[in-house]
Amino acid sequence: MSFIFSTIKSKSIQSFMRETYTNAYEIEYLFEEMPNGDIKWTGAFDGCRMNESDGRINMVNPKGGPQLKKGQMLSHITRGDFNILIDHFERIEEGFLIKTNAAENDGKTLEEQGLIPENFHLYDRVDMKDHQERTKTDWWKKKSSSAS
Repeated sequence: MSFIFSTIKSKSIQSFMRETYTNAYEIEYLFEEMPNGDIKWTGAFDGCRMNESDGRINMVNPKGGPQLKKGQMLSHITRGDFNILIDHFERIEEGFLIKTNAAENDGKTLEEQGLIPENFHLYDRVDMKDHQERTKTDWWKKKSSSAS
């Protein structure tokens, strides 16, 4: 069994991010940040699958990936510095425009917007015993006293 891993090339151009993503079929896709915060996604989209809801494209899956969908953080897919949440997609001649809420968020981080918990990137290092002590309730006392 063999596995093909995607590769990423990343560089900054005039303070706008630009990344090349190579998928499982070695097809390259380019992600370019636009001045308004949206992302232009170009490449070969022949035969790609899309899902639409309420007149908006909310999922795009080209052959060999990457599958992108509403609500995903783009940096989790591309492994680059695009720390934005995908809102929806618009079809353009060269591919897709990934629409974000960047303009509406006034440059706030996802944590500041309340979309992810504070220090979310550290969650794999949470001391569960400490977490349980800080968040435990006395529901079991209430439950056992009502059973008597």
